[in-house]
Amino acid sequence: MRKSIVMTVLVVFLLFSKVGVCAGFKEVGFFTGFGSASLNEKKNYKIIPLGARLGFDMNPLFNNKVKGLLEFVVEPFLTPVISPDKNVEFGTHFMIKYGYKFGNFMPYIEGGTGFMYTTQHTREQSTQWNFTSQAGLGFYYFLREDLALNIGYRYRHFSNLSIKRPNSGVDIHNGIIGISWFFN
Repeated sequence: MRKSIVMTVLVVFLLFSKVGVCAGFKEVGFFTGFGSASLNEKKNYKIIPLGARLGFDMNPLFNNKVKGLLEFVVEPFLTPVISPDKNVEFGTHFMIKYGYKFGNFMPYIEGGTGFMYTTQHTREQSTQWNFTSQAGLGFYYFLREDLALNIGYRYRHFSNLSIKRPNSGVDIHNGIIGISWFFN
């Protein structure tokens, strides 16, 4: 577990120091949606994701030779859990996203990791602090040069990295919708 935390902090530090937080700032957005997962002994786990998206341009790391959008994304979130009981999740995701623009459409793929705390108790998880891994795909539809609607699908797994048993994890399928502003 310590290795995972140290590696995540190191990667974030290196990316920010190499690209520059302000110089590489590319996108700010907000999203919501709906997610659901099956639990063994309770009703389905259902969430309404609420989050912010901060994208940093990674293209300078590759001497600006990458065609399309390549971002390091930081997503802080506060997510209501609506089933099996009313609770909340909060945390931050760190992801890499690649997209390529065709006219007003930009399809993208993304994946990454993060950490979260949930107030929901389940048989699948013995701890409330958890780590996340996720992957997704979607598209932006540009309403203007700098403003886009975001629609996507995301698969997210959270577990406690076997810190304590049980640790079977929770696998959530999410549909998301949001809006993003892009900066040059």
